Amino acid sequence: VDWGGDCIIVENCRQLPFEDRSFDTVCFVACLNHIPERKQALAESWRILKPGGRLIVTMIGRRIGEVG
Repeated sequence: VDWGGDCIIVENCRQLPFEDRSFDTVCFVACLNHIPERKQALAESWRILKPGGRLIVTMIGRRIGEVG
């Protein structure tokens, strides 16, 4: 979803449009379970992380999901 500004919409998580080792941090915020090719997306995340970079993955808990 383009929320405005400098959004980049990624059509294919298997091939992210970024160079190797170009990010300090990659975040998946409550979305990894919605990505069918999650293994490939995670592999791509490691590819684009700089050495010593951080991969952050957050998910909502089961109880919160049941309420929502």
